[in-house]
Amino acid sequence: MYWWNLQAVKRELTGEPLTSRQLLPYLLAVMVLEALVVEFSFLGPSSQDLGVRQWAVASASVVVTVFGCLYIYRQNGGASGTRLLERFLVLGWVTGIRVTVVVFFAFLILLFLADQVPTISEGLEKLSDIAIELLVLIYYVYLGHHVGSLARPQSAA
Repeated sequence: MYWWNLQAVKRELTGEPLTSRQLLPYLLAVMVLEALVVEFSFLGPSSQDLGVRQWAVASASVVVTVFGCLYIYRQNGGASGTRLLERFLVLGWVTGIRVTVVVFFAFLILLFLADQVPTISEGLEKLSDIAIELLVLIYYVYLGHHVGSLARPQSAA
């Protein structure tokens, strides 16, 4: 199972299709991560009064996900593409780890700046939802680039 090395995982994906045993660690990792996010989100402060902002953010998240998946499908060759789920799962894991690390450090820097300059922290909460949706969009574009590079035959140099 790869966590960071995109070139190695792309080499592995250019060969024969991966076996169920090779795909299992990626599937488990994605499903455990999803379960953790869902379950721990219920431990946060309860908000019975969902406002327009929460509904807009949730709706935007669904739209970005749908269009992101369709984009990956098209980058993989659309109806004539092959091995979509394998590429989506394996490359999605590695690119997701990379994006998460970059976002983590970006948020640490932002939190440090907000601590040092109090005027930054005032609008931080409102902008965080937009920033997260943009990062999810960036993830799909980044993943689509790598899926597309595997799907398109490389021209001879």
